[in-house]
Amino acid sequence: MGRLLKQQRGMTLMELLAVIVILGIVAAIAIPLVGNIIEKSKDQAFVANAVAMKEAATLHKRSYEVVTDSVKEKLTYEELLQGGYIDTILDPFTKEEWTAKKDDQKSFVDLRFEDGRVKYYVCLNGATKSLCGPDGKGILSTDLSVDQLLPSK
Repeated sequence: MGRLLKQQRGMTLMELLAVIVILGIVAAIAIPLVGNIIEKSKDQAFVANAVAMKEAATLHKRSYEVVTDSVKEKLTYEELLQGGYIDTILDPFTKEEWTAKKDDQKSFVDLRFEDGRVKYYVCLNGATKSLCGPDGKGILSTDLSVDQLLPSK
């Protein structure tokens, strides 16, 4: 048995260097890919926040239809927040809570009556990104996507 141990040899310096080089190549490829995945998930979370605003506006509209015959045509993030229709949003890029004061009524949902139906147009302005139309108006809720994210103004 002692003889078998003496015959086993460790790895040579060249083999160790080859393993280190291979690990370095794998890390060089993997790190940017993981960074891209994280950035895409933040973009998707931002769009999900806009969808949450649309759903809060829908809830607001339905509750007001039950109580009154009139519905506001524009609901700001502050109104949805203060009315209890939405919880405070967390900005996925800054990790900060999106307070009504920070938003300063820049984010809103427009309710438009088109073709006999209510359509929701959402505009969401974050600290670093924005999801609004080029004219500062909202984007139709069914068209919300990461492709429409722009740097915040």
